[in-house]
Amino acid sequence: MERVTIVAAMIRKVAITLCLLLTVPVALLWAASFQEGGPSHWLGEYHFWFPKGAVEIIWSSPAQSNRKVDLDFAGFRCFSERTGVSRGTWVRVPFSCPSVLLLAYPTIVLVRGPLRRHRRRRTGLCVKCGYNLRGLPEPRCPECGTEFDANVLAEAKVTDGGK
Repeated sequence: MERVTIVAAMIRKVAITLCLLLTVPVALLWAASFQEGGPSHWLGEYHFWFPKGAVEIIWSSPAQSNRKVDLDFAGFRCFSERTGVSRGTWVRVPFSCPSVLLLAYPTIVLVRGPLRRHRRRRTGLCVKCGYNLRGLPEPRCPECGTEFDANVLAEAKVTDGGK
């Protein structure tokens, strides 16, 4: 395998592992958010609060204007208000958002490979490299050397996809 392909495969595996590992604390925080009052943590000037099924991040900054932003859509909430000399900003994100984002990439990668191999096998292409295998004298891909079953190739659909 080419070095670039090996590095890309390693990066893909690391990304999948990180996504799956980050899903665990998100799931634990989601479960903890349903306890009475939910957990609450301070990190510098940021206050993280976990009401039922969501995370709220609250921070304050010097009040520069009286502008009030209010957004409430699909469980997301953002608003800001001025109190005295400071301004508080609240952002609420449902736990479903980071969960979906963290699980989307591994799901796509894990489903894409078997679907691609099935499609290639069904259309008479090499399952490894995609080379058109129809009309070859021996049951071996000339591009990558992968052996294939000639009987399965005879049953393959003839489409424009196998050029």
